[in-house]
Amino acid sequence: MEKAIPLDKFIEHSLYDKKKGYYINKNPIGKRGDFITSPQISIHFSEMIAIWLVGFWEKLGKPKNLNIIELGAGTGEMMYQINKSTNNFKQFKQSCNFYILEISPELIKIQKKKNSSYKIKWIDNFKNIEKNPSIFLANEFFDSLPVKHFSRTNNEWFEKYIIKKKNKYFFKKKISSNRKDFR
Repeated sequence: MEKAIPLDKFIEHSLYDKKKGYYINKNPIGKRGDFITSPQISIHFSEMIAIWLVGFWEKLGKPKNLNIIELGAGTGEMMYQINKSTNNFKQFKQSCNFYILEISPELIKIQKKKNSSYKIKWIDNFKNIEKNPSIFLANEFFDSLPVKHFSRTNNEWFEKYIIKKKNKYFFKKKISSNRKDFR
């Protein structure tokens, strides 16, 4: 009998399993990795984000405490360039609490090394963020979230599952048990 698992569980296991997860035990980003992101291509990307942050902070009335939270910071390059670019904006810098939410132990090591000269807090959930106005940065973060996939055929809702046969993976549709949620 074949075992089918929902697409979101398959993605979550493939990316974040503690032993074999794609993002957990290696750095897949950069010249030696599988892909590259905007902060690695040019510092201008992060500099533009930094200037936008300062301008937005000013439009908010220059709050004395502002949280800047990067979700899934990859190599830490964007947070590094944001901190470097805002060094000349002393009042802004003093008002900010910088956070990185990351689950990959390997990437946390890389981020901490890259950002060792800046005051940044690493967190593993949102409960550890101070209760202040907050700006979330999420460059390519949402690209790596587990998702469910539903389709509708002849007025029936189906959920996409993954099955494994002879070391090959295939998609399978199963009638959704949550179909009442789609009415």
